[in-house]
Amino acid sequence: MTLVEETPYPLVLLAVLGFGLVHATSHVVSAAVSPFYRQLPRARQTAWNNRIVSIVHALVVAAGASRVLWLDPTVAHSFVYAYSPAGTVYLACFMAFSVYDLCVLTLRHLDPTALRVGRDMVLHHLVAISIVSLPLLTKQLSHPSLLFLINEWSTPLLHLRYFLSDFQVPKSHWLCRANELAFAVVFFFCRVVLNTWISVWAVYHFFLDPETAYIHSPADLIVAIPAPLLASAFAVLNIYWFVVIIRKAVASLRKAPAPQANGSHADGKSSKKTD
Repeated sequence: MTLVEETPYPLVLLAVLGFGLVHATSHVVSAAVSPFYRQLPRARQTAWNNRIVSIVHALVVAAGASRVLWLDPTVAHSFVYAYSPAGTVYLACFMAFSVYDLCVLTLRHLDPTALRVGRDMVLHHLVAISIVSLPLLTKQLSHPSLLFLINEWSTPLLHLRYFLSDFQVPKSHWLCRANELAFAVVFFFCRVVLNTWISVWAVYHFFLDPETAYIHSPADLIVAIPAPLLASAFAVLNIYWFVVIIRKAVASLRKAPAPQANGSHADGKSSKKTD
């Protein structure tokens, strides 16, 4: 086991700095190659670069977690006790992005020119950070935590929606509609179904499964109580997001496309769900 796997917090710090570097690189490259980017106001350029950071993080952690769940036999050993050193790298990367993005959201609240973001997004990040902290602190729970990272397969499709807007593709265009459909389907299975299953499984394994018998002392309650509660809270949050997605999709379908529309629209709500 490497030092990073034993002590993941240096990796968390390095990943936070790395995400800042991705943000800066995205600005330089986008300004050089995209006329659409150069025409955007500063606040939307910042949102563009944050989306690039989010996509990079999502692809890394979702692909990495999928690989570990498929190939690492230690993960399947136990829902509660399994610990995967390789999986810890991706959990640390996810925590780094959550901390990075939470700082971005805080700065946006302090900047009157920045795009607004709801408190529900802050709550989303705090719950996510709390969930991934448990396996990093206890060196247990690798199995449900890596399943939790599968959520991120929906993130690139979310951000593609706003890139299409920045490229002034009308919402009525088949590409936008196809992306909305794909996003809703992937979100439903990778977040709503999966997180609900994780929360039910966590309650069963911590409190009902006689083979687990996790709670042997009061100290065990430090993990046994917050783990299913946080998993359930995150499942509820994702059900909430899915309801928001469906309501927006229904509202969009009911609106007749305006022939004079130029394809651009306000991006003030684009930060509603960023991870």
